[in-house]
Amino acid sequence: MIRYPKIREFRILHDLKQEYIADQLGISQPEYSRLENGFRKARLEDFKKLSKIYDVHINILMTREAEYDYEPKSKKKASTTTPSFQDVQITQLLDQHAQILQFLKQSNMDSIQIIQKLIPNQNMSPNSI
Repeated sequence: MIRYPKIREFRILHDLKQEYIADQLGISQPEYSRLENGFRKARLEDFKKLSKIYDVHINILMTREAEYDYEPKSKKKASTTTPSFQDVQITQLLDQHAQILQFLKQSNMDSIQIIQKLIPNQNMSPNSI
């Protein structure tokens, strides 16, 4: 019997039913119950799918001890937490894109002048392009 207590803990923390998780794993609910209770060996594919469902690293789910503390992401906390690095980058790129589009709409310059305006340190002439 191989038990992975984190599998059950995460399901309970996320307030999910065995039927839902079983469906996500592509197995029956009784089969999932056997997995949670250690009567069915978990496959690597099961851990991969569960790590995506719970948004945690696969190693956390595979531990057999209570060595990791975990707080599920709640919708209320998500609005008050610091945005991820990727979210910040995407927001900055979207802002830059909007500024460039606005600049292009307002500009009466030709393409060479626009490029020189956007990249002021480059000496560009029509012959160098």
